[in-house]
Amino acid sequence: EARKRADAEAAARKSREEYTNALTGAAADLKAGDLDSAIARYTAAAKLFPGDLAATSGLRAAQDLKKRKDDEARLAREAESRKKARLAELSTAAKAAEGKRDWATAVRSYREALTLSPGDVGLAAALAKAEKSRDDEAAAAKRVAEEKTRKADAAKLIASGNA
Repeated sequence: EARKRADAEAAARKSREEYTNALTGAAADLKAGDLDSAIARYTAAAKLFPGDLAATSGLRAAQDLKKRKDDEARLAREAESRKKARLAELSTAAKAAEGKRDWATAVRSYREALTLSPGDVGLAAALAKAEKSRDDEAAAAKRVAEEKTRKADAAKLIASGNA
């Protein structure tokens, strides 16, 4: 009987030591951000002492934190995916506008794309090219209009006999 009692006490000490080690390790894992390991250790502690408040509340906290982190990561991936899709739409719209020589739309599309991807050198170069083309066409149109005005003024002078 003394042997049985000694064995039971040794087993209880071993369980208590494993439990303490599991909780200590779980807390360290949680602090280090290793949530999967923390969850595994809290689970092990809860199996050793079912219903133990420290193990069950620690497990619940680690699981909740992991869910929040997983949700944040999923939302970040979804946002990045939407951003990439919008960049593709804007790039397609800008290129189509360039093909139609609709420089205002091309410039607007490239500018919006650059707000989504500010460091994109390719977008910056495409924007600069579209702005130059827009400005060149505007300058050419202005020269044509000025030439028409000069010709009309000259024709009026000739017609009035003052030329």
